[in-house]
Amino acid sequence: MTLPETSAQPETRIQGSGAADPRFRSIRGGVGAVKTGTGLTRKLFLKILPIVAIFVLVTQVVIAFINYDGQLRVQAARAQLIATLTADAVAGPVWDMDQSIYVPQIKALEHDEDFRAAVLTDESGAVLYHVEEPSLATTTNKVVVKAPLISTASKSPIGELTLTLSSDSLRQSAWHQIYIALIAFFVLMLGLVLALNRSVYAFVQQPLGRLLRAMNDVEHKQWTTVAVTADDEIGSVGKAFNRMVEGLKSGDEAKRLLAELEVTHHQLENANRLILDSIHYASKIQNALLPDPGALGDGVAAIEVIWQPLQLVGGDYYWLERFGERSVIIVTDCTGHGVPGAFMTMIAASAIAEILHQRDWSGPADILRTLDGMVRARLRQDRVENDRAETASDDGLDAAVCIYDRMEGAVTYAGANIPLICRRNGVIEEVKPVRTGLGYRNITRAESLVDHTLKVEPGTVFYLFTDGVQDHMGGQPRRLLGRRRLAAMLAERPQDEDLGEQLQVLQGNLDAYRGENTRRDDMTMIAFKPL
Repeated sequence: MTLPETSAQPETRIQGSGAADPRFRSIRGGVGAVKTGTGLTRKLFLKILPIVAIFVLVTQVVIAFINYDGQLRVQAARAQLIATLTADAVAGPVWDMDQSIYVPQIKALEHDEDFRAAVLTDESGAVLYHVEEPSLATTTNKVVVKAPLISTASKSPIGELTLTLSSDSLRQSAWHQIYIALIAFFVLMLGLVLALNRSVYAFVQQPLGRLLRAMNDVEHKQWTTVAVTADDEIGSVGKAFNRMVEGLKSGDEAKRLLAELEVTHHQLENANRLILDSIHYASKIQNALLPDPGALGDGVAAIEVIWQPLQLVGGDYYWLERFGERSVIIVTDCTGHGVPGAFMTMIAASAIAEILHQRDWSGPADILRTLDGMVRARLRQDRVENDRAETASDDGLDAAVCIYDRMEGAVTYAGANIPLICRRNGVIEEVKPVRTGLGYRNITRAESLVDHTLKVEPGTVFYLFTDGVQDHMGGQPRRLLGRRRLAAMLAERPQDEDLGEQLQVLQGNLDAYRGENTRRDDMTMIAFKPL
């Protein structure tokens, strides 16, 4: 909640006479404190800083570790593949004792920038050939794999190839990512300090300063009232102050009004706590966790994203990541919006990261089924005791996954309550999702999810969107927008139009359709064009 400052309307002054009322002697110090004090900003910052710092740093370190572990696995697999292929290639020459063939093939491994050593031994363990880089002794992180040499004639082992690769470059990459995270952390802290200082000054200190200056006038028998436009705790203080001034002018109920003013000061302290909560859950933290639209690199021809939470934070989340020739695009719509929805996106994001990097997955439907099980487990929805049934979590999410395989020239989709719209040759097609959610204590597990594969033709555009896009209320007569009208808006635009301009025009059309009606939900749309 934010506290708007009072309007700068002309003040009404009623002159009085007589000495200063001793009941207002404490007001002078309060006015000076508002003009020069910075204690409120400092207190808020000292409470927010440790939470934000721990959250951002731990998140970035965990992401760096996950990336490093995944890259290490990939390098181990690559080393094993190289060793196996080389062993298969030199098995025949080794059997024939033809060094002119197998020695050059093993020496060719030195062209790999991570190569450190290769040892070829016969079946008795005697070294037939050995080559290593001078830097082997100084290499601290190594991947060592072995591959047997199988005779094509006897189908039995005739030797073994041991290959050593360096993984120092992977560790350096992980440290580089951590350094970038530290830089981003300091930039975020700077922005937080500036935003906090500006907000407290504009919404608390400035209106309080005007109010306390009016109190100072009343202390000198200048019956000044303040214009009150805000319907919040500061507005309550202003109203109580005006009632106090009226009471003092008439000489009645002065003591009661002073006591009421003290009560409203306590209400002001509650307002400060609300400001702290609002800033603590500000959208900067959630924005920092969203992937950059350029995360897919040249994996797709173009991609654009609309992400608009209904409040400062929201329950919509998306994931973009590239795995070699495959690009993964995920859109989720978690239960609720605002702070509860944002907490659910943290659960969904961590589960997606674990699925993609630490678990085996074959396609979109497999990813969604695994996500369903992990959400249920993390919310303990499968282990609800009878005495906790009424208070246990019954939350979940809608989700859709698209995997674009550049080599296959196809997009594979699976969705739980989130459809896929495909536009090609000017025709809009909709691939309907399975009518089920992920998670939720009172919904059965999502076993009916299936993969849909669509061949990619030149100029094809795909759209994934949450129900906040289609649930705009407006028009004459007033009604929901719906998927059919949304598809019509998309069909009106040229097929080859730039995606960024297309989504900008769509945003304008949605605002025009809604008119004076407010948005009802978080809104996310991803439009992408495969190569």
